[in-house]
Amino acid sequence: QRTILRIGEGDAIDSSFAAHILEFLRLRGIGRLGGRVDELEDAAGAGQRVFKLGDHAGNLVERLGVLVGIGQEARQTADGQRTADGGQRAKEADGSVDEAQVEKMVANAFSQGVNYFDTAWPYHNGESEYVMGRVLSKYPRESFYLADKFPGHQYNDHYDPAAVFEKQLEKCGVEYFDFYLLHNVYERSMSVYLDPQWGILDYFREQKRLGRIKHLGFSTHANVEGLKEFLDIAGDDMEFCQIQLNYLDWTL
Repeated sequence: QRTILRIGEGDAIDSSFAAHILEFLRLRGIGRLGGRVDELEDAAGAGQRVFKLGDHAGNLVERLGVLVGIGQEARQTADGQRTADGGQRAKEADGSVDEAQVEKMVANAFSQGVNYFDTAWPYHNGESEYVMGRVLSKYPRESFYLADKFPGHQYNDHYDPAAVFEKQLEKCGVEYFDFYLLHNVYERSMSVYLDPQWGILDYFREQKRLGRIKHLGFSTHANVEGLKEFLDIAGDDMEFCQIQLNYLDWTL
């Protein structure tokens, strides 16, 4: 079965990433953002799974910059790949990163006082960390803050925080991360992050003690109950939380 994301009247994008986005919208209550999500339904005669968003919600998804592409090209855009003056994205049609455009974006960010850059293990098929590392290497290390994330939210049969962390430092060309996050702590990933067999929290506590992580936190799309559950267990170790907070939420 293919999954179709309807983002506007008459528009449909066939994407392997669409299911993830739609699940997020449905579970987090798109109605709070000014629209609605109809129940999952089968497209007549097509054998396709379809989520239909109300037109208002569909337009909102586009305006909030949820990046949905074709097939494997669909990826979230890292914060460090947006400009303050035009919202351009440094992404080619084949899903690769336009590094020259990233250089311009980063220079523009610095010129306007932006010095916090966010990347993650899965962004752009794993290329985001390499690109951000090469681009930021042109600037003094103390002139910017770099954030990266551990991908415990991705389904896997094994999680090795040490191997991932060492590779991330290598990819980004740095000796430490200013901010390091457990990526998308939510109802389904919480058990991974808290499972003692993987030692994820213990490992990153130690990296912070060694100075290789300056600030340890997490990102999340969890509901309030999920956040409370996680913080009750791991809150003493978390210095910050990155959430999706959009100005449009209050203006629609």
